[in-house]
Amino acid sequence: MITRSAVAFTALSLVLLAAVVRADYGANDALKPPCRGLMSRDVPAPPGMPFLDNVCVQVAWRDLESADGVFDGKGWDKIETARKANLKIRLRIFAGVHTPDFIKRLGGPALSDPDHGTDASKTGGIAMWNRHDNRGGTVPYRWTPQFLDRYECLMREVAKRYEDVPEIREVVDSACMTLYAEPFYRAHADAPTNERLFRAGLTFEKDRAAHERALRIHNDLFKHTRTSLAINAWDVIDDSPSHLTISFKPTYEFVTWARAFMGEKLVLQNNGMGVEAACRPGQSAQTNHFCFLSQAAGPKGFQTRTLARLGGTADDLFKTLDVALKFGANFVELPNGFRRFDKATLRDYDQKLEHTPM
Repeated sequence: MITRSAVAFTALSLVLLAAVVRADYGANDALKPPCRGLMSRDVPAPPGMPFLDNVCVQVAWRDLESADGVFDGKGWDKIETARKANLKIRLRIFAGVHTPDFIKRLGGPALSDPDHGTDASKTGGIAMWNRHDNRGGTVPYRWTPQFLDRYECLMREVAKRYEDVPEIREVVDSACMTLYAEPFYRAHADAPTNERLFRAGLTFEKDRAAHERALRIHNDLFKHTRTSLAINAWDVIDDSPSHLTISFKPTYEFVTWARAFMGEKLVLQNNGMGVEAACRPGQSAQTNHFCFLSQAAGPKGFQTRTLARLGGTADDLFKTLDVALKFGANFVELPNGFRRFDKATLRDYDQKLEHTPM
């Protein structure tokens, strides 16, 4: 029979344990363990797959901050649901097209895209279009102090709620994203969009400075929680006829600085892993993100391409996971649709990733 005193003792023990965890963090700036193994976006874990205890919780900024400085959106409930499921969480807050409209109106005039029916006067910001999958929307002047100040306020709120919460292992730096949670992409080769960004005043110098400030914000506010950053070639907006130069070299230089600045507190990943991923002859860590990640220390890993783009079958996914392991990945974010594949095989891959050295 469980007595009231036993219940009280247990409750007190849990409180003291939480206090010890927080005190330990505060005493020695200990980092929370990074996310490892296979990672889904399912809360709770899919039936029959309890080993999938790492989850990427994705929420839009506009679903966290309903008005300027009012952090009462429904997105917080989504985060809390994952916490209550006893999962290890990477928190990905989408900025870019998912930024609240009152922030998109800061820093510059609305620039619309009549060719794709995007009226920026209704939202503020700069109209984007990406031909990769025919997606569009409006994005903020995210390189301006007005935007970055608001991003800092958001991260301060996140830190206030979750810095001392063990379940929140990592917070993704998505401050400089546009359409995708890959902050070095802009609109790829869509010339009208790149011209609008150039007309709005975006330069490489401002772009680099915005990325740097975003990481400094994370580093200052999160002493125990890691920051995750997706890397790939940099869409540099410039004064060339197409207003675009694509190169990994500036990414290499930036991430080399960032790793020296943050160390293992910075988790590196790429969001386009597929079977054909490789560091090919003639490429190097300075010219290609796969070459860079093959040599980089952990924690590091990948998000796969969509299952359709991988090929659609279990064999396509498992071969992709084999490639990720060859790169020394500590984690892989799974695509939607993996649930129908063999659970035992997925569990084996989860264990292999868990034990990859960092």
